[in-house]
Amino acid sequence: MKAWVRTRQLEKWLRFSDKVMGSSEYTMGNVYFSYKDGLILRSTDGCLTSWVRIAESQPFHGEIAMPAKLLKGFLIGERAEEIEIEFLDDYVAVRGENETLRMRIATPREREQMQAFEEVGETSVKEILKAFDFVTASLEEGDMMKIGSLNNSIFLVSSARTILSVCELGGKKIRDFCFSMPYASSRRIVKSLDVYGADSKTLLGVSNDKFTLLTSEFGMQVCGETETMDPRLKDLVMVGGEEILPAQFQRFVSKAAWILPKDALLKIVKTKREIKFFGSYGSVQYRGFVPCAEGLEYEIEVSPHKLRSALSRMSSKLFVCFYDGYVKIFDGSGRAVIIKVMQAL
Repeated sequence: MKAWVRTRQLEKWLRFSDKVMGSSEYTMGNVYFSYKDGLILRSTDGCLTSWVRIAESQPFHGEIAMPAKLLKGFLIGERAEEIEIEFLDDYVAVRGENETLRMRIATPREREQMQAFEEVGETSVKEILKAFDFVTASLEEGDMMKIGSLNNSIFLVSSARTILSVCELGGKKIRDFCFSMPYASSRRIVKSLDVYGADSKTLLGVSNDKFTLLTSEFGMQVCGETETMDPRLKDLVMVGGEEILPAQFQRFVSKAAWILPKDALLKIVKTKREIKFFGSYGSVQYRGFVPCAEGLEYEIEVSPHKLRSALSRMSSKLFVCFYDGYVKIFDGSGRAVIIKVMQAL
């Protein structure tokens, strides 16, 4: 069996696969080739899996593992416009302009297919990249991210120490759903879509333990579980206000994040005339204040590192409102951080 793959396309999809796999020990650095209406390249981190149709191909059975590092190394400096890949019984040959890479392969195993799913929404790669990047920015290894329907729209939600990040996903809801997925694989979706570098219509799907992203060029499924959205979010995502945060607010949060260690908290106190910042660790103390117009009064404690990560992905013009014991900081693009109030002043 032979297939011919455009060199630049193979390079691009190998970079894409790298981001899908990350540094997971599960993959052993392998990508997988199979046939379904063309040559399919599959990659996985053990939870997130991608399938890409990369070229026309003669049919063959099963799925063949190949080390991604060897393929990437072979392509360095390659000048041929197309790479020939030939699969035989016990070896594979990759041929360029003046070079050939041959390697023995294990007996092909059954092709791993995408799991059947129910359609729940439609969006685009650009919207997914923006929303996933924002909501996962303040998370850490072991945390989970939710995606689901609220108020006839699709929202992404993540909960980290002291902060809840919420982002509306531009697109269309087909039916109600909620799905929870691991932070690490969610971030790999962001990184792989960044490598993809194009925009296209994307179908969203859910099964019992998989969430699906499907475009005309590739499909992805990530492990997790069906969930429910906290009903309190329905009001929190809708509540708004006209009070604008001073432009310097983001700068003071960023400065506190530079000065304070990751496990330290920053106290933010809003009074009638100013916003005060208090942080300390050991013998170090940080103080700051920003003049502001009269309005809301509250006191919160938050991780400056997590808040900085979220604010850096929001618009420069920020609004703030108070609702049911929570402060909501949000922009005009459907992104918000929600912080529990220590006390109302």
